[in-house]
Amino acid sequence: MAAINGIGGSVTFVGGYDTNVHTWTINTTAEWLPTTDFGDAYETGITGVKKWSGSFVCYADDTDALPLSGTTGAATFVASAGRQYTGTIHTIGIDVGISEEGDSREITISFQGDDTLGAA
Repeated sequence: MAAINGIGGSVTFVGGYDTNVHTWTINTTAEWLPTTDFGDAYETGITGVKKWSGSFVCYADDTDALPLSGTTGAATFVASAGRQYTGTIHTIGIDVGISEEGDSREITISFQGDDTLGAA
């Protein structure tokens, strides 16, 4: 599993709720489909369906409504040197804590990517 991570970005959820992403991680995987013939000395194969998922941390105060699990969003994640990763995400988990300063909620949102992960 390859991991990409960075600091910064944004997610706009259906219904207009916007978040400013603090830190994030994206994991990518691909299925391995064997094509080995009988008698081959080594396994051969091709890659199949690719998937991506991850999580990000954002902050909210008590007036911010949080997205629920299952909410869809348009995400832009910024990596080093300005490289951006974009795509549609579906939230699959939300954990809420308190920032070290105690003045805002620290929210970790887990997501599953939908379709292609764009990179620019």
